Amino acid sequence: MVSFQRKIVVSFTLILGLILFSLAGLFVLQHASLLNDLTKERIKTTLSIAAQPIESFADMGLPVSLVRNKEYLLQRAQTSDPNIQNLYLLNLTGIMVASATGDKFSISQKRVEQWLRSSEESWPIINTEDQGLVGRVILNGDDQRIAILLIQYDTSDMVLKQQTFKDNILAWACVTWLIGSLIGTILLGRTSKRIVKQLHSRNSVSEDISKNYKAAIDNYNNVGQSSPLPLCHKPASFSIKNLTETRVMGIDETGFTRKILKKMGLQVFSLVLLCALLLSLYGHREIQRFISPEINLRTQLITNEIAKEFEHAMYLNIPLATLVQDKSYFVHLISLFEEIEGLTIQTQQWSITVGRDLIHLNNSIEKTLQLSHQDQARLIFKTNSTQIDKQILSHSMDFLTLLIVVLLLGFELIALMLTVSITKPLKALAIIARKQAQFDFSLLYRGTSDHQQTKQLDQLNQQAVSLCQNVVRKIISTPQRLQEFGIKANRSLQFSFPRPKVLRLAHLSDIRFALFLISLADELPLSFFLIFSKELLPQVGAVNANLLLTLPLISYMIAGLVVAPFARPLSIKIGYRHLFLVSASLTILAKVAFFYSTNIPQLIFANAINGIGFVLALLACQDYALDQLPRQSRAIANSQLRATATAGVFTGTALGGVLAEYVGARVAFIVCAVFAVVAMVLIAQFVCKGRPKVSRSSSQGLSMKMLECLTHRRYLSLVIGYMLPLALIDHVFITYLLAMQLNEIQVSVVDISRAMLLYFLFYILGGSLLGKLPQRLQVTPSLLPISLLATSGALLLVSMNPSFIGMVWVCMLSGLCMGLCMGPLTDKVMRLAEGPLSYLGASNVLGLMRVIERGGAIIGLLVAGILSGYYSYAATLNALAWFSIGGVMLSLLLLIPERKLESPS
Repeated sequence: MVSFQRKIVVSFTLILGLILFSLAGLFVLQHASLLNDLTKERIKTTLSIAAQPIESFADMGLPVSLVRNKEYLLQRAQTSDPNIQNLYLLNLTGIMVASATGDKFSISQKRVEQWLRSSEESWPIINTEDQGLVGRVILNGDDQRIAILLIQYDTSDMVLKQQTFKDNILAWACVTWLIGSLIGTILLGRTSKRIVKQLHSRNSVSEDISKNYKAAIDNYNNVGQSSPLPLCHKPASFSIKNLTETRVMGIDETGFTRKILKKMGLQVFSLVLLCALLLSLYGHREIQRFISPEINLRTQLITNEIAKEFEHAMYLNIPLATLVQDKSYFVHLISLFEEIEGLTIQTQQWSITVGRDLIHLNNSIEKTLQLSHQDQARLIFKTNSTQIDKQILSHSMDFLTLLIVVLLLGFELIALMLTVSITKPLKALAIIARKQAQFDFSLLYRGTSDHQQTKQLDQLNQQAVSLCQNVVRKIISTPQRLQEFGIKANRSLQFSFPRPKVLRLAHLSDIRFALFLISLADELPLSFFLIFSKELLPQVGAVNANLLLTLPLISYMIAGLVVAPFARPLSIKIGYRHLFLVSASLTILAKVAFFYSTNIPQLIFANAINGIGFVLALLACQDYALDQLPRQSRAIANSQLRATATAGVFTGTALGGVLAEYVGARVAFIVCAVFAVVAMVLIAQFVCKGRPKVSRSSSQGLSMKMLECLTHRRYLSLVIGYMLPLALIDHVFITYLLAMQLNEIQVSVVDISRAMLLYFLFYILGGSLLGKLPQRLQVTPSLLPISLLATSGALLLVSMNPSFIGMVWVCMLSGLCMGLCMGPLTDKVMRLAEGPLSYLGASNVLGLMRVIERGGAIIGLLVAGILSGYYSYAATLNALAWFSIGGVMLSLLLLIPERKLESPS
């Protein structure tokens, strides 16, 4: 009893700790990223303001060395931020022209040329980590480079802020973890105690098991009393631990364990969500506290710029009241930063306000500007942290993604633990008690003992071992007396001589968690793979570049298509367990190859290996469920496997964008390999050794006869109208066009992964919605065309003016369409296979469907790569939409003659 409760509590503690510390790490990365972005933006603005008067002087065609007050301009820019150590004005040869502090600084011309080559075309910024330098190229009126302005920035304060935030968030995570673990220990401990009490009660175990258990005890005693052979005192030749011969039996899930899983899953989810929300609130408050000084630095920068303008006006004897009448200058200043939305300048004689009416905002910062010995000006900045809050909110979506990922992992872990601790021991007790009640002592079950029922199981195990040991001792010198002993003890007596066999129970949970992890590892790079591939492209034309981008995806599909027919023969030859281990090894190899890839051919090779690994793993799991589990539970098992694989794809897509954004694409590939390693360990630990025993008739095998399906009008209409369009939406739009189109309109990798996440989420919701529809709506002929036409219409509209919001809506609609259509489409194909095409065999009919889907996707990717190269991604989306609409219309036209023939009858 203590052991079972300890497993529950330890599992919850590990899940909670994994979520909280992963969330804390995410907050640390968010804070560092946000602080770096805001600081970089402010430094860029500082450089721009400092460079304006120098560029104005350079527009006259004079060198920057002739600017008279250049040191003063640099000193004024330095006062905007105490962390700016110095500003340097250099010519293109690397020689210093001026500095804010007078310190000398020079670099080689070669280094200057390297900086210039690395500067961005859209914004001439030089990014370098040497001595904390950030630079800007100064241009003249002809956009020619004439000088470089550098800021030497002290990053120690930024590093200190990041370290302080890291210490605070980790300390809060530890406190939250301890408190949450304590509450979870109390609540889950009580729940597990009630479970154990139910197991101890008579009502938890059926009367048949109780009767069989008592009969097994009586049979063992009767066999021992009826044995006429003298005992032998020689040591036994074996123990339970060193038994190796096994017998595999499949079992299904019990209602009792499903009830436990729902109850405990709800408790775990509630506790984890509460602790994660507490940590999230603290993390967001700390981020805002550490980021708020940035607002003050922005206002100081604008104050310095206004002071410079006022001083210049007073130097020229221009009245300030005349200067402030031109509001456009001040509007330009506050437009430099989105966080500053209003500015009021007050003196004793006049006042001016620019910006929106922000009376409802309480946030304001005041600065005092000394105009003369008697006069002062008050600068009141109306600030609005909404822009920073939007960035924090964007990072909060990453938190939700991480929470979903870990909760799904935790659910699969708890399901596996309950299967090992409860389901399998109870099933083993029922099987062995029934057999020993029939004088069959040939089996025993090797497992853990946590509660009363498994203690009974241990007693039955010991009976089988003791009986076999006694038999071995008694007849060790006279093997011919074995039959005599069995007849005198009981004619129904059965035992495995010389050692009993170990009962291994095959259950869906043996492969669910591993399949989930393999699916996660396979689809994790989906959101950033094309962008990663784009960075490795050689210098080629647009057509060739887009075509090259599709080749790794095509190699994945071709490899899966080629290797799929060999999955069953490989299972027969080496077994499910070894096949899955091989496929997981291929997945690990592919991810490591991705990490080291430096060109497109290497990506093509690595993705082909990746496709082989995933297809073999998926089919090995399907064969295991079909062959080892009870016949009556195969349909449910296949549905659950499909849901598990989809959940893995969903989780991988969500996690991939976050990892690529914060740690980089190459590190994300290593994370995929780690998930595959964990899947290998789970398979090696829990999957029973075995091989398929199902034989297929030659008439049902795959052959070229499958092409005869295309001569049937209904099958051809399904191919043209639904199989090909749905395959193109799934593999061409989601896998290729979505990422490339969003990347073209400057959408981040994280947002791309969120769009894909919504696609898979609505895919799952569509399948669930289909199951809840009335039966007449599930089989209605209009479901497929209406769903596909609605999706194609949305795709057509968004292709005219691509935007992130529009693409997100299309993703959701596409996922809903796939979820609603795939089930009815497969059902229609199966009806044809069982009806007018039954003479070809179901394998040929379904096999052609899979070949068409994969082959159509491969050709579609090639065509999409060529079209997007010649035209654009939006034009390719438009062509895909028209192809889907035309396919549906042609499908309906193909069915018109058939309906006319059926109408008179």
